[in-house]
Amino acid sequence: MAVRSTDKVFAIVAIDMDHRDILAFEEGIMGAILNECAFALEKEELIIERKEADMKLQKEQLRANLIRSISHDLRTPLTSISGNAETLMGNDSQLGSVQRKAIYKDIYSKWRM
Repeated sequence: MAVRSTDKVFAIVAIDMDHRDILAFEEGIMGAILNECAFALEKEELIIERKEADMKLQKEQLRANLIRSISHDLRTPLTSISGNAETLMGNDSQLGSVQRKAIYKDIYSKWRM
């Protein structure tokens, strides 16, 4: 007899009847037990699938958070570098060498982070 759901066979059960035929009552009881086993196995598979889907969702959320964090960590110094470069390009003739050197050092220190 098979332990089966509507679309899947989980197992096959064989009982040694010592060369006698199974009675209809025994077959009915055995069928009911096997159906309950199939139901329990199907339910267990669904629980496992749901856990896997939840883990996949959590993994995707962690990945998205990591990408957001890395993106933010990169943008912060790049914004400062971009602003300093814009200051140098737009005001080069108005800045003294000490001011320019300070801006260069700031850009270099941001890049080294």
